[in-house]
Amino acid sequence: MIYEFKIVLIDEKPPVWRTVQIPSSYNFNQLHKVIQLSMNWYDIHMHSFLFKKNTHDLYSWQQIGNKNKNDDLFQVDFHEKDEVIADWFKEVDDRCIYIYDFGDDWRHELILQRKLEPEDGVEYPRCMEGQYTSPGEDSRADWKGPQEVDEKQLIQEINDHLRVLQKE
Repeated sequence: MIYEFKIVLIDEKPPVWRTVQIPSSYNFNQLHKVIQLSMNWYDIHMHSFLFKKNTHDLYSWQQIGNKNKNDDLFQVDFHEKDEVIADWFKEVDDRCIYIYDFGDDWRHELILQRKLEPEDGVEYPRCMEGQYTSPGEDSRADWKGPQEVDEKQLIQEINDHLRVLQKE
């Protein structure tokens, strides 16, 4: 099964977003890599995925990330390499928050838009749509907002980067 996600950088006007298609068998570390390449980031900062869970009429958050045994400051509930996205995204419109760079605090909403059968001859992951430039690394203080870019060129560049993951 192929999952189509919309990735939206929260609180940016105009909105910075990407639509990507990935195998539902991917784990969260693989999803993290897709997001990094789609946003033109270099994976040099910490990150996590947050899921809101309803427990006894209260909401709590469950965190998936890169569990480091030597790091007492950053603890997660689940390790990203052990968790498969299909176990967390069950229905269309399921969503979570992805945070990248805890200093700059880039928050994204990931929304499962569609579940698809894989297309013959198509390699995944792939980017289908997107708009506006994403912020650069360590740029929160200097970020002047999204810049318009040619969408076809943006998608081509992202898919060129994603080819690395198609070989894994």
